[in-house]
Amino acid sequence: MSRIGGSPITVPDGVSVAIENTQLTAKGSKGELVVELSNDVDVAVAENVVTITPKGKDKQSRAIWGTVRSNINNAVIGVSTGFTRKLEINGVGYRAAMQGNKLSLNLGYSHPVTMDVPAGLTVVLIIIQKSILAAQTSNCLASLLLRYVRNVHLSHLKARALNMLMSISYVKKVRRSKG
Repeated sequence: MSRIGGSPITVPDGVSVAIENTQLTAKGSKGELVVELSNDVDVAVAENVVTITPKGKDKQSRAIWGTVRSNINNAVIGVSTGFTRKLEINGVGYRAAMQGNKLSLNLGYSHPVTMDVPAGLTVVLIIIQKSILAAQTSNCLASLLLRYVRNVHLSHLKARALNMLMSISYVKKVRRSKG
């Protein structure tokens, strides 16, 4: 039995979930997302609770059960609160600036590195060295970060390997142990 697939999804106030054929549509204050459903699982919506059950006992049904539940949960979170990632730029002279719909990064090169911000993604610069990326879907955030790593980091990896890999990182909460 899947631990993830077995837990129901509670739909928050202000979010509506509807099932049509093999698609689940979630509508909320941040927009609308559509999730493709597999034929191997049954999805039921009753009183702001979404439950997912496998249709059979075969390996494919059990394997896709937790994945479908996670995709639906991500859609519900995306249309209600959205996803955010806080990034910090570390390094002497390293900065970020927004120029219209482009993110300009000064990372110690002789030229600034500019990246187009995809539709559906919001970049908020708090200070020159700290930024917040916000999006409706977690896949959009992940694709922007992967594109950055591939285009910027790997193209200049030979010249400054360690310095470049440590230039941008997630802001993490520091956990201190008792005692």
